[in-house]
Amino acid sequence: MQKYHLLINGQQKRSAGESFFPAFDPTKGEQVHLITQSTPDDVNNAVAAAKRAAAAWGQLRPLFRGRAMHAIAQLIRTNKAHLSSIESLNTGKTKGAADREMDIAAEYFEFFGNLTSQRGGELIDIGDGYHCFNQHEPYGVVGIITPWNLPLNQFARSAAAALAAGNTVVVKPSEHTSASTVELVTLIFQADIVAPGVINVVTGDGKTGSALVGHPDVAKVSFTGSVQTGKSVGALCAGSVKPVTLELGGKSPNIVLADADLDRAVQGCIKGFVSNAGQVCIAGSRIFVHTSIYDAFQEKLTEALSRLDQSRESWAPIITRQQYQKVLNFIAAGEKENLPLVYRSDASLVPQQGWFVPRVVFAVTDEDNCISSNEIFGSVAVLRKFESLQECIALANNTNFGLAAGVWGRDISSIHQLVSRIEAGQIFVNDYFAGGVENPLGGYKESGIGKEKGIQAYLNYQRSKNVVIALDPAQ
Repeated sequence: MQKYHLLINGQQKRSAGESFFPAFDPTKGEQVHLITQSTPDDVNNAVAAAKRAAAAWGQLRPLFRGRAMHAIAQLIRTNKAHLSSIESLNTGKTKGAADREMDIAAEYFEFFGNLTSQRGGELIDIGDGYHCFNQHEPYGVVGIITPWNLPLNQFARSAAAALAAGNTVVVKPSEHTSASTVELVTLIFQADIVAPGVINVVTGDGKTGSALVGHPDVAKVSFTGSVQTGKSVGALCAGSVKPVTLELGGKSPNIVLADADLDRAVQGCIKGFVSNAGQVCIAGSRIFVHTSIYDAFQEKLTEALSRLDQSRESWAPIITRQQYQKVLNFIAAGEKENLPLVYRSDASLVPQQGWFVPRVVFAVTDEDNCISSNEIFGSVAVLRKFESLQECIALANNTNFGLAAGVWGRDISSIHQLVSRIEAGQIFVNDYFAGGVENPLGGYKESGIGKEKGIQAYLNYQRSKNVVIALDPAQ
């Protein structure tokens, strides 16, 4: 059985601890390989390597850093079949879904590579006799912790931005889905695209993540994951006044107005909570429908879900055994609370081997239930009526989360009112999950701090220095 080791200073390293985590194929529930548990010394060595490489990488001509980013993008495309197969094995994604994740990963390196030589400082006019400007500099070593739901996608999203901005990185992927990250970074060094130490990978559980976040030579942290863990990461960073980007959970509303195209809205709402078996932070799992079209929407929703269930290719597993049980527990709790079932997949259509769960929609009349108030991270949604825009806005904002939202309708006035008043960092109108690597993502409230993706992410990985020079008028 293959063992995945650490990547430090451009080389695979065995941990002195020689301890491993099992990784599984969630479509079968079978172990497929082993992931190294890093020790504190391993983290120290990785950070030291990144620190040694930081000055040269940060001072490299931005155009040359951009070329390296584009070379990594091309490397991903060239090795797409190999990387995609590893991603499929470790996450249960279909080949088509895994292929799309590789395409997106390549696009992140391409996009941020294009930014390296496009962003300069700013000249500030403070009057005669002075030359005043801002210049942007990398932090140095950035620690990145990625989740298990979109492994290589999330690695590329954060690492590409940090690297393009001139930082070196130490990445800690989820112990459940580390393989594709290790494989890609191995390929990067085999191709001699960046110098040793520019990218390092330490694998392991939360202890490894804590050691990375708390390391005094890590100048900035990026974490994507649960709210609970994100709060712990934020607290660790606060202890040393270390900047942090947190992309955390969501419980996103999907709002269907009275004048919406029903067929389009139904398909979009299904996509919003079924994609990747609901294991998406911005999943639109709270569906609010205007009372005048509620019955028609519900009928079309159940018909469309029934047709979707017939397709074997439409099913994705829950990626970890722990999360699989958590989702089943939520469904059972919703039934125990006697929430009316709008839809539940026929048991005969749910794949029996592996960690697959039914698609479930509950009808609710308030938020005082476990399904409406918690991020489930599974294909479970709630359906609720609303009468007015004011009521809808209040319902949408009645949550501790604020990562994303969806709006379906035609009336531009109503759409603008919703967009302006919904407390969420990203809002999709008439196309859930619209956009790509260019549009920034970041949450309100407990959904996070800062931005990933887009130009704003690139700026988040740089610090600004103001310089004021008094000019000698005699010269």
